[in-house]
Amino acid sequence: MADLTGTRSKEERTPRRIECFFIACADSAVASLLNGFPETAEWNHEVSRIDDPPGTISVKIISPLAYLSREALLELVDVMMIAAHESGCVFDGFQVDLSDLQQRPWWKFW
Repeated sequence: MADLTGTRSKEERTPRRIECFFIACADSAVASLLNGFPETAEWNHEVSRIDDPPGTISVKIISPLAYLSREALLELVDVMMIAAHESGCVFDGFQVDLSDLQQRPWWKFW
């Protein structure tokens, strides 16, 4: 697992996956994009057709678990923008997967 956070100890951090979103106009662009992120290297993906604009394809690429930092996220954005350009897709953004975090009641934030 990558250590991308700097000086904080691993006990203070939780590894996360990053979900990166792309829009493609053709199946060949999707195939080209996914070739760069093989599932054998712990990358996952989801592909689905979308209606807006008509005939386009949504691609979500999910990174392996990694300890994160600002620098690592900026580097990931660079990699994703290059991958989008080389495959003929559009990079549509990313988000950190927080689905496994415990939900705290709102009153415990104060």
